[in-house]
Amino acid sequence: MLKLIMKRPVWQFAVLFVVLVFGLLHTIDNVYPSPHSLCPFGGLATLYSLLETGEFIHRVHSSAVFLLLAVILTAVLAGRAFCGRLCPFGTVHEWLYRAGRTAGLKERPVIPERFHHKLKYLKYVVLILLLYYTWTAGKLVYRAWCPWSAFMTVFDPLEIIDDILMGGVILVILLALSVFVERFFCKYLCPLGAAIAIFNRFSLIRPERQDSCIQCGVCDRACPAKIKISQTRVVTDSECIHCYRCIEACPDQKSMSFNFAHLRPHVAALLVLIVFSATVAYSVAGGYWERGRLLHPSSGQAYAIEGIADSLHDIKASTSLAEISDKTGIPIDKIYDASRIPQELPPETTLREISDRVGYTRRDILLLLHEMLSQEVDDGY
Repeated sequence: MLKLIMKRPVWQFAVLFVVLVFGLLHTIDNVYPSPHSLCPFGGLATLYSLLETGEFIHRVHSSAVFLLLAVILTAVLAGRAFCGRLCPFGTVHEWLYRAGRTAGLKERPVIPERFHHKLKYLKYVVLILLLYYTWTAGKLVYRAWCPWSAFMTVFDPLEIIDDILMGGVILVILLALSVFVERFFCKYLCPLGAAIAIFNRFSLIRPERQDSCIQCGVCDRACPAKIKISQTRVVTDSECIHCYRCIEACPDQKSMSFNFAHLRPHVAALLVLIVFSATVAYSVAGGYWERGRLLHPSSGQAYAIEGIADSLHDIKASTSLAEISDKTGIPIDKIYDASRIPQELPPETTLREISDRVGYTRRDILLLLHEMLSQEVDDGY
């Protein structure tokens, strides 16, 4: 029973389903987690700012840091197991490739080995560039180009067009490429995969080829990362995503196992899931995933979003000042005065543009509007 429950497709589907549900909920109401709050790479992107100033960069939340911690802990245990077993983005790319095979695309272009071994270093360049420009700028400079943001906003196409059009274009290109090249993004462009690849060298659990191996080459053909497993003893290659397809495909189950206690794939997967889930559960229990809270900049008092006026729940980052005035009934001149938004910004300015130009977050504006609505009777508007 355990072996059936721990099958990789089961957990890939479970994680993908949960993530898509949150993406849908966020589209319906911004109170729910944003794409960046559910992205481990966001924790890495905000790390410099967090260590230097103690603050998160805009759009990144503490949940992303704990997700990064969970990924790192699983990497210490079993290398890039997150990539091969839990990453929802990688799951989509892998399943599209399989869908192509099911549709009859058996003869697909193969990237020559000499190009593959050069292209795989491209993700390290992407990692370095993203971290450099994000850490120096102190904001998510890559957001407009981020395919993950577009993927999580798939339920709101207008939001993609208005806000992250290039990210949507890149997402479509990557998904199309994944039909022809298995896990194209994972192999050549994923910055998170590049960041944790080093753990494959010294992780506790690693695939190992035993002396009884008959050199049939089945493991080589099963590997989505194109690793020559039949030519190595213990798989420490940075490209290994710990999907364990090499072990499952081996005709002699004793010839491929793990270097640690000769575990079977479902047991190793269970350990990975326990470590990842325990880390996330700890952060949730500690309140670090509470996204729906507003912090008053002067008093430091926290307000729950659930307690704000109903008219504010449908205010999104793409909502303009004029639209806010219409929705709340607050005269726009009072919004300008109370928020100290420069008068030269026209009423058509969106909250996102205000955040980028002035520095106020959507939470800051919501808290301000909440307080103004609370004083509605006294102010007479």
